[in-house]
Amino acid sequence: DGRGRIVDAERNALLALGDWLRVNGEAIYGTRAWTRAEGLTADGREVRFTRKGRTLYSIVLSAAAGPLRLPDVPRPERVRVLGGGVAAFQWDGGALSIAE
Repeated sequence: DGRGRIVDAERNALLALGDWLRVNGEAIYGTRAWTRAEGLTADGREVRFTRKGRTLYSIVLSAAAGPLRLPDVPRPERVRVLGGGVAAFQWDGGALSIAE
């Protein structure tokens, strides 16, 4: 506000962003855009792609129930959900399916 205070709504948004970055910051800090910076899941949700070394990060911008299917990504050696550990996955001809 005009007195240099952060109003509650903005404070809550900043705290939520900090919480998200504590879990997902690895996919942000020190990364570069992948071959393509954005895409869609098979069910139409927006995805952003970053990379660091040989690691590809997929940041899905909205939640949905069921498995996540990412078309046109390279075959991974393993899949890890940030904040959640190793995930079961299937890869078939360029599409990656990650179990919920």
